[in-house]
Amino acid sequence: YRSSINRSYYAVYCVVTSVLGERADFAYDGNNPAHDQLEPLILNIGKLPRSDRYDLSKIVRRLRAARVSSDYVPTDVIDKPTAVQAYRDVEQAFEILGVNQ
Repeated sequence: YRSSINRSYYAVYCVVTSVLGERADFAYDGNNPAHDQLEPLILNIGKLPRSDRYDLSKIVRRLRAARVSSDYVPTDVIDKPTAVQAYRDVEQAFEILGVNQ
């Protein structure tokens, strides 16, 4: 389940940075934004309704926290319900961003 959490976060990260790449300048010579910069950038995606931006921001926050927990805190329990929630978050993020799965 731990690797699925990681993959869920990075799937959303890649799609969000792809959408943002059309509208934002990133630090580090134009590479993707740092993980802590992602949420503020999401809140400024003008083409999305405000409620979608807030929902997407919450999804990214939740997935990032789960990824950090699964990757760096071996004592944290990462179980099937955690992985299923991450999958649902990916589905919702893709829906918000209009990505066909």
